[in-house]
Amino acid sequence: MLEKVINDKVHQHLMQTVGYYTDIVEKLQNGMHNIVWDWELKKGKCWTKDMRQSQASIVKEVMALEQKAVIGIEKIVKAI
Repeated sequence: MLEKVINDKVHQHLMQTVGYYTDIVEKLQNGMHNIVWDWELKKGKCWTKDMRQSQASIVKEVMALEQKAVIGIEKIVKAI
């Protein structure tokens, strides 16, 4: 039954969308070094301008990928 629903175009959009979400996970994992936990702040560590800028950059990149993924999902739904 699934083979009847997933044609080449749907498969293409699906794989592209999976790629976007894979990239999102990778970017977020790579950005973990910029996370400062509450218990670290108590030890005298504080946020820096560079850390905030790095986090903002990662969030912007992830948001752009998320928007592409949503467009991909919309294409999948239309193609089904």
